[in-house]
Amino acid sequence: KSLSIICSALMWLHMQKEKAKSESSNQVELEVAPGEPTWVQAFARKRKLEELENEAKERRQRQAKREKRCKRSQKQMLRRWVSGGPIEDSDEDMINQDPSSGEEGPLTKNLYDSSSSDEGGQSSDEEEYTTPKIFYCSRTHTQLNQFVQEVGRTRFWSDVEWRLRVVQLASRGTFCINKKVRKQAGERAHRINELCLDMQKAKPPAKSRT
Repeated sequence: KSLSIICSALMWLHMQKEKAKSESSNQVELEVAPGEPTWVQAFARKRKLEELENEAKERRQRQAKREKRCKRSQKQMLRRWVSGGPIEDSDEDMINQDPSSGEEGPLTKNLYDSSSSDEGGQSSDEEEYTTPKIFYCSRTHTQLNQFVQEVGRTRFWSDVEWRLRVVQLASRGTFCINKKVRKQAGERAHRINELCLDMQKAKPPAKSRT
């Protein structure tokens, strides 16, 4: 059931990507005047293709910088999370998840949509550019974790050109406020549930009122 949802959703993303390529080709043809000589039309096509390739290259470079900052921030947040230190509200937005690991990822900043000072030269077209996103909702953390693992089984995850990212917006690691539990769990965020159950069993039963 979940695998069929994933495959259909990712296929939709693939179709959107191919549609964007087709629109780029149409944009190139619109730049070519039909009444011009053949060599002029060829030059216009080449120039427009170079412009589109340069824009795509700059977009990939900015994306690589954002991912580099995200990984650096992830390590910093992990150290603070394990040590039980204070975590600001702005840092509790997202959870990175590696589908092949089968474990919930550590806290990390949401840097994919935030602007940075070293991107001051960013064009207005790039500011308007957004990556298509698919949201999947479930009632339990376990089902979400299983869903993420299923994504790792598809061919889309191993496709380098796709640069597919999977993020859990909610997990036990996000909602845990017990510093002792967070410290004991360490990087194994799935241990939080076990530690919470142990704490509940250790509590004395509440006295009944007569």
